[in-house]
Formats: sequence, C-alpha cells, structure tokens
Amino acid sequence: MRAKEHFEKARDLSKTIRIKVKEAEVSVSEMNQLISELESELSGNEVHDEELDVIYLQRKYHKCLGRHGQSSCVTIHAGVSLANALLDEYRTIEAEMLLSKLVDISLRTHGHDHRASKDAMSVLTSARERKVVFRFDDVSGGFQALRYENEGEDCVVQGPFADPRNVDEEEQFSFESTRIIPFSGTPVVCHGLQKAVHLNGKIGKMVS
Repeated sequence: MRAKEHFEKARDLSKTIRIKVKEAEVSVSEMNQLISELESELSGNEVHDEELDVIYLQRKYHKCLGRHGQSSCVTIHAGVSLANALLDEYRTIEAEMLLSKLVDISLRTHGHDHRASKDAMSVLTSARERKVVFRFDDVSGGFQALRYENEGEDCVVQGPFADPRNVDEEEQFSFESTRIIPFSGTPVVCHGLQKAVHLNGKIGKMVS
C-alpha cells in the first residue's frame, strides 16, 4: 500500500512539472502502469506487462553501455536480458540483431568459453529457431522448421515440442509448405506479391 502511495505522489509531481519531453511522458505512463499493477495485486489479481519490461530493460542496457562500455560482461548480460524480453514480445528481428552484436563483441573480448558468450550464443540460437504449427488438426504441437525442399513446395520440420523440449526425442517430417503457419514474430520475406510489388524481397515478421 505504501509503495502505491509513493508512485502516485511521483506521478502527480511529474504531471505538475509538465516537462514536455518524451522521457517524462514515458515516466508518467510507467508510473500509471505500476500503480495499476499494484492495485491489481492488492485486490488479489496478478498482472504482468511485457512491454513495460522492454522499456525498463532498454534503459538498463543503455545505462550499462554508458557506464561500463559495450565489452563489459555487465553490459552483455543486460543486453541478453533485453533480447529475451523482446522475444517475449515477438520482436524477433530486433532481438536477433542485438544478440548478433552481443555475440560478436563477447567472442572477441572474452572468448567462446566465457559465461557471457555462452549465454548470448544460447539465446541467439533459440531466437533463430523458426517454429511453426499446422493448419489442420491431424498434426498437433509446435515444430521447428529446418529447410525447404522440392523448390519450396515442401518443408522439413522437427518435433513435436515437449515441455520442456527434448531435441533428442524429436523426429523429422516433411509437409506441404502451404500447411505451415509460422509462430508470431517469425521473420519472413515477401515474394510473389502482385498488388504491392515494392514489398517483394522486404523482410517483415508474422503478426497474425
């Protein structure tokens, strides 16, 4: 209850000052969200806002960059935490770009056997897995798409996923590509568009 009261005071003070910069607006928005979450918790409801996690971790990562530099283990771990939050928000392309950068820096600075390098490489490997489901109910569960065959007509997949996943027990199958639906956030390349030819070859992501 005291935490909620303090956040309300801070929010009201920020509104009173009326500093018209984006950072102040975000700060007020964050405080409103925190107050809402605290109210929900006090009433017995549990709420979690992943978008707020991304904002917080972005700030933390940039603070680490300024304070410790990009090669610091502290900065790399902060970047990996941010990448995980981006993946939770289905922002796979952003996460992959950040992780590729972190892996490159960590390998050059700390080597393959360092924990920072291993953590960054592990999350990057997971981010690069292209996971799919199927249009029809006769095949259930999630699968990892491995490659296309027969000029793209078929797709080889591995799975289905267990919880927790055990790759050693999974099998490979081949299905018609038209049956496959990528998970949300999966990077895709447009091709064959007739009414928006300018988008052919462009990279995007699955949103629905």
